[in-house]
Amino acid sequence: MRTILAVCFANTCRSPVMESMLRAQLGSAGFEITSVGLMGGSGEIPDPMREVLEERSIDLSLPIGKVASTKNYQEADLIVFADRGLLREAVVRNPSLWEKSYTLKEFARLAYLNPPAPQAETFTEWISGVGAHRTKQELSGPNIFDDIVDPGLRGCREDFIVMCDTISESVEKITDQLLIWSSR
Repeated sequence: MRTILAVCFANTCRSPVMESMLRAQLGSAGFEITSVGLMGGSGEIPDPMREVLEERSIDLSLPIGKVASTKNYQEADLIVFADRGLLREAVVRNPSLWEKSYTLKEFARLAYLNPPAPQAETFTEWISGVGAHRTKQELSGPNIFDDIVDPGLRGCREDFIVMCDTISESVEKITDQLLIWSSR
């Protein structure tokens, strides 16, 4: 079983939605998906977010507000962060995470450019190779192309629609490439 860890700031908005969408696409294909927050949160879903999730039939019955642990990071085969600032913080704390850590949008973009070759590489080699040309210096500052904007607990309905659309688009882009590994 391969493990994907989704990470945002509080594990209240972005990473639980990433987890739910990834689980819907990959959960029955031998992937274990979980989510955490760098700091953890209240565990309460904002009402506008709840409405958007219900309209889209996105299941968020999983526990939220969980804090990331060293064990979470160590056990994950792929770590997808909601934004560069969070990725930067995790990699500064633990440089060994670099080769398996991406923002979700970055991984979707780079994986498309570096499709898997299961006959010639392992899953771990592919995950690492997807970002082989990245440098840690690229982590400085925000990146509108890689960040999923955080609506936060006070976000309005439109903010949560944008967040869900952005996550959905990235999950759709990586699903087929990850499914290639389900039988290997």
